[in-house]
Amino acid sequence: MRALLEHWRTRHDWRAAERMLNGWNPSRTRIDGLDIDFAHVRLPTLPDFGFSAAPAEPGWGITRTAAAWEVFMARLGHERWGAQGGDLGSAVTEDHPLTLPTGITMAPGDVMRKSRRWAERRFPNIVHFGRTPAWGHFAGWERPGHFVHDVRATFSGLR
Repeated sequence: MRALLEHWRTRHDWRAAERMLNGWNPSRTRIDGLDIDFAHVRLPTLPDFGFSAAPAEPGWGITRTAAAWEVFMARLGHERWGAQGGDLGSAVTEDHPLTLPTGITMAPGDVMRKSRRWAERRFPNIVHFGRTPAWGHFAGWERPGHFVHDVRATFSGLR
């Protein structure tokens, strides 16, 4: 732990990370009174995460956030779109209409573990159900190959 802290304190190039993040062309939109940050590839951040504003009033739970994503995508002109969420984002993603095509990938240590039997009762239109041998809390960074495979498996037949 000390070595990691020392790396972040003395060797990590914070300015390079800042340039990379700014290069994603961050944008902001106001939905239901809350500023939501998103990157150029239509990746919104959850309220009070990333650069999105913290709610000043109660009620910004899973359902309200899911509804905000629908407003967000409609504003961008998307009639059809997909959502991917891990950790808390998976709860937001799962709050969308249950008739939508659904892909689920389970990994060892997932906080929100689901069995295939449970998923089939909850989601009538499962297009992909996978299990990956490993990935961590940030799947796209820690195991990008597994992550991309499962995202593609979910969305490839929906074009």
